[in-house]
Amino acid sequence: MAKQPNREKQTAVLRSAQQKRKEQKREQVFRAIEEIKKSGKPLTFPNIAQVAGCSISYLYKWTELTEYIHDLQSQKTQQLNSLESKKPGPHSLKTLSR
Repeated sequence: MAKQPNREKQTAVLRSAQQKRKEQKREQVFRAIEEIKKSGKPLTFPNIAQVAGCSISYLYKWTELTEYIHDLQSQKTQQLNSLESKKPGPHSLKTLSR
């Protein structure tokens, strides 16, 4: 029976290490997203995975990450749509070419 507490201790150490690796990878993904946003590259799952050093399936595995990325992508789309819907001003290229 003396082996049981030792096994529990080992399990706790392994869980702690796993949690730490998960947090490090998560932070790596967030840093990659910021880097991509600053560079002006498209915020796609393949780009994020490449910069973060993980697989695309890893990003989809964690619901929190997937939802965060989708939110950022939809914000970008909304910004582009609002720019496109603005009417050209008197000095825009559209009015100059007429």
